[in-house]
Amino acid sequence: MTVRMPRTGRVRKFVPVSRARRGTRGAQPKVVALGGGHGLSASLTALRRITGDLTAVVTVADDSSGRLRDELGVLPPGDLRKALAALCGDDDWGQTWARVIQHRFTSEGELHEHAVGNLLIVA
Repeated sequence: MTVRMPRTGRVRKFVPVSRARRGTRGAQPKVVALGGGHGLSASLTALRRITGDLTAVVTVADDSSGRLRDELGVLPPGDLRKALAALCGDDDWGQTWARVIQHRFTSEGELHEHAVGNLLIVA
């Protein structure tokens, strides 16, 4: 895979993870991203395009999952869901999964405004 670097305009070639070797020119960089919310998901969306060796450390300080947290005693899964959606590929399969886990129910019942991904993570 080749990537044009934004500032310099230079083109860099990255080798797929399975072929990358430590110390080999063209090996993918190992990247760790820390954070949560929109900032982390935006970073992960960009980083997954330049490396296959990506680790995300996701904070769970989200307060939008209050009903799940109160009822089930779980950590709020919202930021983790956003990070997982950001890591989905650009192909049809990846984008379908991203839409599925980000989908929010619209109803008059208890599931109103819950995201499918939050429910899957909690399950």
